[in-house]
Amino acid sequence: MKLNSCVFIAFSTVFLLLLSSCATEKGMQTVGQDVKGLKDKMDKELDSLRKDQEKTKTTLSTVVINQANTKDEIENLALTIETLMAKAEESSFFSKKVLEEMKSINSQLKSLNEQTMESDMKSAQRDGANREEIELSFTEIRASLAEINAVIDKLEKDKKESEKRKKKEVAVKPKAKPPEKKTTPVPQKISPEQLYQNGYKNFMNGEYQQSLLEFQEYIKRFPKEELVDNCQYWLAESLLKLGNEKEAVEAFLKVEKSYPDSPKVPDALFRAAEIMEKTGGLKKAEPTLVKIRDNYPNSIEAGQAVKKLESLAKSESKK
Repeated sequence: MKLNSCVFIAFSTVFLLLLSSCATEKGMQTVGQDVKGLKDKMDKELDSLRKDQEKTKTTLSTVVINQANTKDEIENLALTIETLMAKAEESSFFSKKVLEEMKSINSQLKSLNEQTMESDMKSAQRDGANREEIELSFTEIRASLAEINAVIDKLEKDKKESEKRKKKEVAVKPKAKPPEKKTTPVPQKISPEQLYQNGYKNFMNGEYQQSLLEFQEYIKRFPKEELVDNCQYWLAESLLKLGNEKEAVEAFLKVEKSYPDSPKVPDALFRAAEIMEKTGGLKKAEPTLVKIRDNYPNSIEAGQAVKKLESLAKSESKK
């Protein structure tokens, strides 16, 4: 705009001079000198304008870069806050005071972000002042975060040491043995039927120690009675419930040895095989399963034994 005005004034001057004077050679020289002087002045002003423009571009670039750096700084600090908050939530010993301080820092970050967004890029001087304030705030926030981090680390260290002490105390402290349930002696005068019913009832009610005693007494007192093979079977089940797996296996196998004609034999053998599989693998139970399959082919347990033997054969073929 300034350039156009100068051009207009120059040509107006020339035009007026031409009209108001005689076109003498001296007059023409004077006009030429005036035009040249005006042109030099215009060139200087144009050069000055170009320099001002470059300076403005440089200032704006600096402001933009500073704002970008400020934004990155805010984002990094916000990420640090989130990490510390997550870390803090994992510690049951995290203090309320530290948590409130972190919330305060978070609010400061939001305020700084708003200041940065509202910064007026037209004023480099004011932006520089804002930048100094923001840098000072960042320094204070970093110092606070360092203190908070130290507090969290100490809390977590104390927590780990406390857990280690507890583990050591538990390891040193002897395990208390569960109190043994007292059993009721079997009356001297009792019928085989009543004794069997008492043993079976106590087993179903979870009184395994008492049922074990009663089944043992039945076998001892009434070895020729009809339900003696059943007592041997439930005696084995009682031992298993009490956690005596090895003795339970022997008791189940004894059903076949002592009462080979009992209908409880296939079931007792299969129960023994299940315990063997559990404690030593299917291979250990294989002989007992074969015996069930070959000697008691019409029993339900024979079909179950065949399935387990097929499973064993497949697993061995893959090796």
